Amino acid sequence: MWKSYEELAWIEPLLQPLASCRKEAEDVLRELEAEGGSILHFGCGAGCWDAHWKQQVTITGVDLSRGMLQEAKKRNPELRYMQGDMRSIQLEEVFDAVVIPDALQYMTTVEDIRKLLRNCRRHLKDGGRLLLRIYPEETYENRRFSSHAAGDPLDVTVFEEHYRLHENQFEALYFYVIRLHGSRKVEQETHILGLFPRAKWADWLHEAGFSGLTEVEVETARGRFLHVSSTKESAPDSV
Repeated sequence: MWKSYEELAWIEPLLQPLASCRKEAEDVLRELEAEGGSILHFGCGAGCWDAHWKQQVTITGVDLSRGMLQEAKKRNPELRYMQGDMRSIQLEEVFDAVVIPDALQYMTTVEDIRKLLRNCRRHLKDGGRLLLRIYPEETYENRRFSSHAAGDPLDVTVFEEHYRLHENQFEALYFYVIRLHGSRKVEQETHILGLFPRAKWADWLHEAGFSGLTEVEVETARGRFLHVSSTKESAPDSV
């Protein structure tokens, strides 16, 4: 498990304050047209997106990282959060929408993606919507970022580098400088992430039983992403 999401999860509210994800969260909800419905949020992290959705929809959050879930529960104590792998968790209920806005890049193989899409479909009502934020291979660029956040007595600087390894993978290198009460701590970690062509996602969604594909390009400081939404077909599950 990644230390960024476990041992270092306690600094996430400082690095990602609620205001930082407000616009993106509102845009996703607008695309889904899900007001008043139920959302299953896979890869919910520390609950920043959920904090902006919870007044309009019912939310269930799932994340693999216990540390991030602890922070999400602090932010949104009234919401339901569960620890699990989004490729395989079984909640025995269905939702109006399944949303994965910030974790899809951790699917590094085609089999990972197929398992995930099948599981998304299992958790959707007939006609329910799936929204994914993908990082298409076509728009990927090697990048370097730095960010800084301070809140007495905590001060954190993060350096991040994205570097392409080969056709379907890139690595994200994280370097943290954490200062607290006059002490300094340095942490480093590398995440291996998936990278696949835009057209392949359309094929995998169709294969998993989704139709009515809609694409919206999203420009962020971290790159050009693609919001892909699709509808669960009402035919019986056969995938």
